[in-house]
Amino acid sequence: MPRLSPEEIANVKKSNPGVRIHETDVVKDLGEEQAAEIGTVLVRPPKLHEYKAFQISQAMDPAVAVDGSEVLVRACMVYPSGDSIRPLLEAFPGLRDTCGMRLIKLAGNAKGAQAKKL
Repeated sequence: MPRLSPEEIANVKKSNPGVRIHETDVVKDLGEEQAAEIGTVLVRPPKLHEYKAFQISQAMDPAVAVDGSEVLVRACMVYPSGDSIRPLLEAFPGLRDTCGMRLIKLAGNAKGAQAKKL
């Protein structure tokens, strides 16, 4: 997949009004070479029902948990979208986990977060 220009990213945002869109930092996570092959990946935060379904899948059998991660990523991936996602995940199956971790954070889940007593 190609890297999107700032203008192309702006067009994706325009075609998704009212949606918070985030670019996953695949360069930071995977390095320049692999990021160049993957291209731009844009996601939106999961909706409540999508996140709940993901959490339920994580509490089940490990085989179901893997499918739950992929379902969450496919639901929240804004670019690429549709049939373009499958070849990307076929070529880079770990991208599901990389994007999944980002989506968990975008949902507000800060594992290991600490609270301060007032």
